[in-house]
Amino acid sequence: MGARLIRDLNPAGSSSPESIISIDGLLFFTADLGAGTTIEPPTDEEASDSDENATEESDENNNTAADNTALNESNNANQGQALGQGIALLKSDGTAEGTKVLKEFQSINDLVEVNGELYFIADDGSGPDATGGNRLWRSDGTARGTVLVKDLYPGADPSFPQDLFEIDGVLFYSAIDGAGDDGKYPYVNGYEVWRREGNGVGSRFFRNLIPDKIITEIDVTEKEEKVLDEDGIPVKVPTGENGDLEELIRTVYTAKVSTTTFENDSFPQDFVGINGNYFFTAQSSSLYSLEASTSDTLIGGLELWFSDGTEAGTSPININQNDYTFYEPEEGDYEPATIVDEQDFGFKQRSASSFPRELTEFEDNLVLVANDGISGFELWTVTDNGENPRIIADLSEGNTSSSPEELTVAGNRLYFTANDNSGRKLWSISNNLDRPTLVKGAGDDPKQLTNIDGKLYFSAKSELGRELWVADGINANMVEDINQGTGSSSPANFTAIENQRKGNIETQLFFTADDGERGIELWSL
Repeated sequence: MGARLIRDLNPAGSSSPESIISIDGLLFFTADLGAGTTIEPPTDEEASDSDENATEESDENNNTAADNTALNESNNANQGQALGQGIALLKSDGTAEGTKVLKEFQSINDLVEVNGELYFIADDGSGPDATGGNRLWRSDGTARGTVLVKDLYPGADPSFPQDLFEIDGVLFYSAIDGAGDDGKYPYVNGYEVWRREGNGVGSRFFRNLIPDKIITEIDVTEKEEKVLDEDGIPVKVPTGENGDLEELIRTVYTAKVSTTTFENDSFPQDFVGINGNYFFTAQSSSLYSLEASTSDTLIGGLELWFSDGTEAGTSPININQNDYTFYEPEEGDYEPATIVDEQDFGFKQRSASSFPRELTEFEDNLVLVANDGISGFELWTVTDNGENPRIIADLSEGNTSSSPEELTVAGNRLYFTANDNSGRKLWSISNNLDRPTLVKGAGDDPKQLTNIDGKLYFSAKSELGRELWVADGINANMVEDINQGTGSSSPANFTAIENQRKGNIETQLFFTADDGERGIELWSL
């Protein structure tokens, strides 16, 4: 078993392939072609097959068939011509001649499969008013079938990953509603959860998770009123020299506080689906409720959320029960008026954030890394219905963190890296969710953990540099020294495709590596 180069995509340097995924026996990935790379034109069969696909996407996207034809003509104009510096979307069947460019973009991220098609976020520089920006695209694996689906928001933040996620054929993603009041959703919602179901439905707003309140006006008024006793009878006091009684009058200053609710970005991401439900993380700093004034559930700045796919079934999971203070004034009249000038007016105290990350499905449970404010960042688990959050192990005891990273399921074990104060090593845990154990012979500082056919492939350091390793169970060993000697090939982006040959299913591993001669390119094992 040996490693081989697929194709030198950037003869002038590294093409640095990334975001490699497999769909129906083909690889899709992004790469930097550099200057002077020539795109192979699509075959007649590809052009014919994709003509129909180019006219399907109209729904709510404001993209007519003519719009898509224009996009395709622009794309095809690049075929057979030299490209400038830039990023391109490519497909490959694992051979040099079968590795082709689909379209060039200014940026591409979040490649995901939905019902056999590729969806991704990209900026081709042709947005409204030539502003570009990240938008939702899809591809059927042909150049003409790589088309714009939805303009998420003109000029959307290119640094924010929209984090596409598929569950049961439904595409969920995080996006911004830049249009504001369209008669359907009353506010500019910020980055929130959206969903897309099939070609005839389009993108639908799923939920604005966290609204925020601010004071817009404080109006202090003055009025006189009678002083009443406990029975509601006006209090009288003597006045003048002859002792006549008069009703006691007092001056009352009332502050009328007016507030407005603005729709804060919750930046939902890290979606994981388990048994029809899903989990994600979201930012918040305020009240969680469909009716904010009646809710008593509050959460911190970043927390774990559970959803059964409906708005009513979407709620936070509080792992960190320590208190924090946030500002949320309530609208209304306040007597005396001085209360609104007090230092703590409008501040509330509720449970803090656990800053969850590395959300991973393992059997029927969610495993993640979180901080409960006591043990630091450690390994936690939650059931598939969002119940019984518990810590699995505190590998670095006390409030220091072992900071588990790269949680990856391979076979019947969950692997991850962690530092128990003796350096970052490879650990694994069984599906019983008992205490993790060290993997033997796994080198130092393991990275790029990937499940391929029930085995864990990764890169790790040794006296031969950072090279390709494999783990099976609780043992590991080096596969090959690709950059021979003490240099590092730094393998990454491990992806597999399965092909049927002579009645057998064969798995082929692809990855990126630097052999010390050609830069970072696409390899197979």
